[in-house]
Amino acid sequence: MSNYLAIATVTSALRRLIHVGLQNATWNFSYDFAVTTTPPDVARSPSLEALGQINVFLYHVGPSAAWRNEPLPQQGFPPLALDLRYLLTAYAPDNDGIEAHRILGRSLGVLHDHAVLSGAELAAALENSDVHQQVERIRLTPLTTAVEEMSSLWSSFQKPYNLSVAWQASVVLIESTRAARAPLPALTRGGTGASSAEKGVVVMPQIGPVAPGIDWVAPPARQTSVRLGETLKIGGHLLAGAHVRLVVNQSRWTSSAYLEPASVTARDVSVAIPSGGSAEADWPAGPYSISVGVTRELGEPEFVTNELPFTLAPAIVSITPAAGTVTAQVSPKVWPGQRVSLIVGERLVKPEPFAAKTDTLQFSLDGLSPGKYRLRLRVDGVDSLVVDKTTTPPSFVGPELEVS
Repeated sequence: MSNYLAIATVTSALRRLIHVGLQNATWNFSYDFAVTTTPPDVARSPSLEALGQINVFLYHVGPSAAWRNEPLPQQGFPPLALDLRYLLTAYAPDNDGIEAHRILGRSLGVLHDHAVLSGAELAAALENSDVHQQVERIRLTPLTTAVEEMSSLWSSFQKPYNLSVAWQASVVLIESTRAARAPLPALTRGGTGASSAEKGVVVMPQIGPVAPGIDWVAPPARQTSVRLGETLKIGGHLLAGAHVRLVVNQSRWTSSAYLEPASVTARDVSVAIPSGGSAEADWPAGPYSISVGVTRELGEPEFVTNELPFTLAPAIVSITPAAGTVTAQVSPKVWPGQRVSLIVGERLVKPEPFAAKTDTLQFSLDGLSPGKYRLRLRVDGVDSLVVDKTTTPPSFVGPELEVS
């Protein structure tokens, strides 16, 4: 997710992108130019009249319809998902229309060829912003704007119309800062004598699909998340073939990971999540997505199914209490920039700062009342597992801390 600086960061990144594009134009401009972000009624100030100019004005901020009800594989309040609409207006020295069209054409060409803002560009655009870490990339697309709408927009500026083009940046996800409680999960439903009628609806489709696809992803032992070294099971249809592989993606990776399945049938695939060695450093806890690549016959093209989410849970390997603090050995290693909390009962405690990947975290527990506390580690919204669901009824597992 990203913080409240996300909107300013996108505007700054667009300004830098267009400025570099104008500097690197095939046919150099014979004058200096500026890229501004002011309202159109004050954009062309006297100090800029001798320059070429592109004004990038954010004229509309609205909720993203595609993300408004999007479920995310994490806990807490949903993010604020926004679409940003910009108005691009070109000016040239002496109000030369041809030169203004050159500037506008070059700027639109830069945006057309640069449809996605990279993480590096967003990180460099504005200090202390973390929009480059959000799970969804920010895409740039042109907007079709009716003449009436554009005329109405310029009328509100009380300025004569100047040729303008609308462009959209989507989607910006601003993380909620509302405090969330973290109660322990319920261990049973309807008591220990729950009847079979409480298991839910069973769907039995009668029409078979014609292409491979996946319908569900199941961690082992009826858990909500999988851990390093455990086996993930994926169910679907038409999954068997001459060659089958799993395609895994994570927002902090720069490329996909490919895994060979442990077993394959037409209806399900099992795959072991790597463990030990490089997996401890390269597979961070948090949300992932997975799809299945199926090659039905050797020599035929590979068919990649739809993606489904799953979460990789962190684990507390050991704890070392001390006066007012606790040191936790964790797996896998935590990356800089990840959102980390130790949940002590229902209290969320942030770790001491760290600058590199680490498997050792220190937490200050000052002010904690005496008592026995169940410990959970939360990384990027995913909790370590504290319930053994293979027992009847389920039971709590994992470390506890006794404060006297």
